[in-house]
Amino acid sequence: MRIAIVQDYLRNGGTERQSLFLANHFKSREHDVCLFVFRPGGILEMDTIKNDIECRVLQPFDSGLNFWAPSLYKQLKQWQPTAVLCMGRMANAFVKSIKQHLPDCTVFATVRTGKALPWHNARSLHHADGIIVNSAWWANELKRFDVSPARVKTIYNSLTREWDVSQLPNLRECIRKKYNIPESTCVFVNIAGMRPGKRHDWLIERFAEYSSAHDQLWIVGDGVQAQHCKSLADRLGLEGRIKFSGFVADPLAWLAGADVAVSASIEDAQPNFLVEAQSVGLPCIAVDFRGVAECFLNHSSGLLLNPNDESGFVNALQNLSRNLSTRKHMSEQAIIYAKENFDAHTNGDAYLDYFMTFITTP
Repeated sequence: MRIAIVQDYLRNGGTERQSLFLANHFKSREHDVCLFVFRPGGILEMDTIKNDIECRVLQPFDSGLNFWAPSLYKQLKQWQPTAVLCMGRMANAFVKSIKQHLPDCTVFATVRTGKALPWHNARSLHHADGIIVNSAWWANELKRFDVSPARVKTIYNSLTREWDVSQLPNLRECIRKKYNIPESTCVFVNIAGMRPGKRHDWLIERFAEYSSAHDQLWIVGDGVQAQHCKSLADRLGLEGRIKFSGFVADPLAWLAGADVAVSASIEDAQPNFLVEAQSVGLPCIAVDFRGVAECFLNHSSGLLLNPNDESGFVNALQNLSRNLSTRKHMSEQAIIYAKENFDAHTNGDAYLDYFMTFITTP
């Protein structure tokens, strides 16, 4: 097959990492792949060069506009794909037009957002040949948009980073030694861009209510809410108990040094952070939003709370901090769950199998 992947911008986000992984995976399965990107640049741009992925950038200069895709249809026609996979909300707004300009090409829409589905994305769903979602929650939700379940395929996020898990003990020892953290200290970690929907401030407030004066919260990431959250932590007297790392390209060491992954986000359909945390054996505490419940097994490899259950979240922090045996059991279950649901090659092949059901069927 000749597979075109359409993406607006190579920012450091979960969908963008999935796009690059899929391009690599399809290529490894001996398919021709081209990544069509609206804007030049982005943190992940170098990954296309490093992995020798053919990439066509549509804007002649970075306009800062995620929706401007000059010559998209012309470039696609020149490349002559068998299948087009639209990744991200902006790319999916072009599904109808791509189908109109390339009527003989099979076009796949995706729904991966944790935000409300824009009208142009909802409209596009009815013009796509097939639709891929990353959670069963979205598969069920699309019924509200009059989309037949027969046209929807659920494929969970893939573990896109090729981590050497044998290095986890050494990484844990190094980072905890660096920050002088004894093994008796329970470290909670959150890895996410610091935007309002991620609710870092809500998480910090819950941590402030948590009774242990020795345990720590690591916040890995950067964004518009960073200074607000640092000021909030200072006002709540959490100096020394919260570490703000800023942006980290590869967070494996921070996951290795932590004991529990925590998320208060109401912006994600299926957070890659929680998927990755499960893969390295971290129990999760997270609020129930869209497909978050599918990132781990509630009461087996993590704890799921109502988004507004403040006391319940605090109790969950205390529960996992104080019960080492519970954390150990959840850690074992987390690794099993991740292998069964988020294996990169299995999920990457699921895309190809789904494509073939359309392309080989008259």
